Amino acid sequence: MIIIWADSRWRDSFGLALLSHELDKLNVRNIVVDFQLAPQVMQAIGNRITGTILNHTIGKRNRAIISHCKSAGAKVYVMPTEGKPTPENYQWFYDNQTGYNKLFSWTEEFTPPKTAVTGSPRFQIYDQYKHLIDSPEVVLDRHRIPKDKKNTVFVSSSPQAKFTYKNTNFLLTDWKDLKRTGAIDNAKESMEKLRRFADFISLTDKDSNIIIRPHPMEDLLWWQRWQGKLFSEYGRLSYLVSQEYIFNLLQIANSWVVNNNCTTILDKRLAKNEGILSVIDETSEAADWASDIVQKDSAKEIAQIIASETIPQKPLPVDKFLQLTHYLKQYNQHIFPNPQEQHVGKAVPMSVIGGWKAKLKKVES
Repeated sequence: MIIIWADSRWRDSFGLALLSHELDKLNVRNIVVDFQLAPQVMQAIGNRITGTILNHTIGKRNRAIISHCKSAGAKVYVMPTEGKPTPENYQWFYDNQTGYNKLFSWTEEFTPPKTAVTGSPRFQIYDQYKHLIDSPEVVLDRHRIPKDKKNTVFVSSSPQAKFTYKNTNFLLTDWKDLKRTGAIDNAKESMEKLRRFADFISLTDKDSNIIIRPHPMEDLLWWQRWQGKLFSEYGRLSYLVSQEYIFNLLQIANSWVVNNNCTTILDKRLAKNEGILSVIDETSEAADWASDIVQKDSAKEIAQIIASETIPQKPLPVDKFLQLTHYLKQYNQHIFPNPQEQHVGKAVPMSVIGGWKAKLKKVES
């Protein structure tokens, strides 16, 4: 059994479902599981695990999974999902990516030892599977956005900002676990960047709808309060769209405003979106960091590598299978957090992955 770990619904679901689909076609048993279920799933599978696919190898949670896999003789693969390493943090990635058998890189620029440059399955939505992207009408109707104006989409990228006023101890503990320094300074810089970005929104042409796409880890309450200020001081309505795939938002955007190093720069280029792009806080060092991503049939290539390297399948005993199914069904019934809570919609239940895999099977039939 190969376990593919999922971290964020709106970023990861399509790419992980596509990889799972390709493994299915090679008769490699696999399952996509949210990281929140790591302890229960690892206990249920035990030494029947034959391989695992992680987003990185850093931190207590991921190191525990690696340790379990090594003791079971299972392979460990790394498929980065959070974003291409930027010029500022290359060395941190190089120093801390350890304990894996193979890493699947997006780009020739990032090739630590034991790397295969495969591109990333998440970006195949813009090529082979672009017909699975929702139409502009569907996206506008879903979020009740008027159709009589142009749309300016603001994509924020300041996930650390909230730690300046809440959960600061979590930040300190998390960064220590991830072997990073300067947590408090980073949070303060992130908040300043967020404020500059938000202030820029008030300058939007009145002939355009204002659509705000927060980073999945930003505090929605902060943005809701800022929406109130935008209306009271400038008389402008805005639409806060947190639960949506970025490739769907690309369908409705006439112009984009993003932060420097936001992965949306890359999404926009791969989607061939012709909207006007403005980058806030852009630096010359990182201005073109999203220009060299490898585009190929990434999921198929990764699945073939895994199928050729993993040990023979170990069937789960009936009691362990039932235990695992119980955990996943419970999680599938998970009610997404209240929209006012932190990290809304981050969970990846099996129904979301199953929905994408059903669409992929339908395409091939």
